[in-house]
Amino acid sequence: MTLKKIKGLVLTGGKSSRMGEPKALIHYHGMAHARYLHHLLSHHCEQVYLSGQKDQWQNTEIADLPILEDLPISEGPVRGILSALKNDPTCFWIVVACDLVNLNHTAIKSLTQKLDTLDQKTIAVCFANHEKDFPEALCAIYTPQALEVFLQAIDQGLKCPVKILAQSSILKLTTPDEVDLSNINTPQEKLSLHHAKKLQVQIKYFALLRDEAGLAEETRTTFASTYRQLFHELKREHKFSLSECMVQVAVNDSYTSIDTLLTDNAKVVFIPPVAGG
Repeated sequence: MTLKKIKGLVLTGGKSSRMGEPKALIHYHGMAHARYLHHLLSHHCEQVYLSGQKDQWQNTEIADLPILEDLPISEGPVRGILSALKNDPTCFWIVVACDLVNLNHTAIKSLTQKLDTLDQKTIAVCFANHEKDFPEALCAIYTPQALEVFLQAIDQGLKCPVKILAQSSILKLTTPDEVDLSNINTPQEKLSLHHAKKLQVQIKYFALLRDEAGLAEETRTTFASTYRQLFHELKREHKFSLSECMVQVAVNDSYTSIDTLLTDNAKVVFIPPVAGG
């Protein structure tokens, strides 16, 4: 276990223009993904921040998470990385992109366990891309030495963190089989991700839905991507008379939008309208 001072940063300052919706707010694991990543990093860091503008996530479900404001320097991910390095140039920063949908503890542990082996010239620990071997700059730990290197790079007009790492002293690790650095950037990729996964859910029925289904609960395997699609699947099979706009959805004992993405092993309740006035 390393004794290094480590902080974390989830990059959420992008516009998500290709996705068409904020990546940080998409539910892949039953919560906004920025919150999922913040929670993940909190097990390995003294403090964890979201990168972005001061009020960027105001009035959203992640408004309570601490923001590390992007400085008016460079652009894109480099801006967030530099803002972190300048905020605390004495610590090691774990930096992850908010579109890494399958990031897990194994990935973070694989990086942190190498920190005590680094020399004074190494500016980052990262994984090698499976296919092209380039450094995965948006799932990496940056050392205090990275600040000067990044400042020199932007003076030279470099704005790509991958290119900066590629010409610097880094420790590049083979990606373990248990680590998946897939990122999702478009609505099509998001749907493909969930359509490709067979998920299991536990469903409970009440009132009219229980009567029409002829059972109180069931466990089902599905390729549905959202709870709306799951309800359509159930409606076809059980001949439900209600449309999806007439039911509410609770997942793991909390109400959620019917367009939320399914999560594996979720406990789902479709709640029909309450009878009476």
